[in-house]
Amino acid sequence: MLAFKALENGNYRTSLRKIDQARLWPHNLGAGKPYDNMIDDSVETRLRAAVLKASGKKSFVDEIMSEWNNSRTEPAGRLTADEFYDTAKIKEAIEAITAKADQRLFD
Repeated sequence: MLAFKALENGNYRTSLRKIDQARLWPHNLGAGKPYDNMIDDSVETRLRAAVLKASGKKSFVDEIMSEWNNSRTEPAGRLTADEFYDTAKIKEAIEAITAKADQRLFD
């Protein structure tokens, strides 16, 4: 994911812009956008928190993490602060949903 690479390189604005682009629903996809509660944007949310933390915006990170944990009905879905923006775990999540052809982004 380009946003993750930008984070690794310290390009926080680029990373946030790429995260915002990832959340957009393509109009030419041929199917309507699902309801918001059916969209799993957990990777984007955690990556945004990691970028904000790295750029020194801790208050925004706390707010995002609080919303995250409050929206999880199962305790297993809740994360500690360290787990929430652990970049190694975020990278694992990105790799898990990335097509094999796109794995070269992580080499």
